Amino acid sequence: MGIEVDKFVTKIDDELKCCICYGVLENPIQIVECEHTFCLICIQEWVRRTPKCPIDRRDVTTESLKPASRLLNSFLNRLEMKCSFREFGCNSVVNMDSMASHTSECAYNPEVTFLCDKGCGVMLNVRQRQDHNCILEDILSNVENLSQKVKNIETENSELHKRIEILEQRSHINEELEEQLEAIEKKYTEMLSRLSAFRLSLNETLDPNLANGQTQETQRNSLMRDESNSSMKSHQRLGAIKTIVVVHLMFSSW
Repeated sequence: MGIEVDKFVTKIDDELKCCICYGVLENPIQIVECEHTFCLICIQEWVRRTPKCPIDRRDVTTESLKPASRLLNSFLNRLEMKCSFREFGCNSVVNMDSMASHTSECAYNPEVTFLCDKGCGVMLNVRQRQDHNCILEDILSNVENLSQKVKNIETENSELHKRIEILEQRSHINEELEEQLEAIEKKYTEMLSRLSAFRLSLNETLDPNLANGQTQETQRNSLMRDESNSSMKSHQRLGAIKTIVVVHLMFSSW
């Protein structure tokens, strides 16, 4: 396929155009018999479909095709072309035979990347370079990092608040248990006092002059046993309650 005419600086003569694609000749090929010249790809495709010269309709085979003369190629190579990346800002004008190397190295080629000339170290193509702002991007990057740190701190604070609430609940339970233990101990002390008073009253009530001394002694022993059993049960209940409270306090402190 030929090269578009509007890519050239000057007007192109018809002799330098392909009559098949109407572009400037690219890799020009001549038909030996009539010396008409066409683009390589254009004439190959034409002969494959219609084995005749597009101009004079002579029979043509692939053996009839040969490269165009050096003079024609030299003239084509000197034609001045506009850079393909003119829309991106390149105003270079180069000869046709140098266009391939210029395209691969052109600073405005969107496929070619260069280090930012402001020293930030970022590789940019021509499109990115137009909108690139090192200072702004650096600030935005720092803002993003700080925002992430704030989110992490907020998450840690939320977890700490939950732990504080749990500890406060445990502390409240411990205070209630300690109050209950104090109330039980107070009640136990009162019970012991009442038992002592009952024992004293019993001794005063019993008559030492009763005739049946054995009956008196038996009665006293029975009452003392009841008193001892009652006291022992109270001790056992208090001990069990204290054990439960202590175990609960130990587990809640964990």
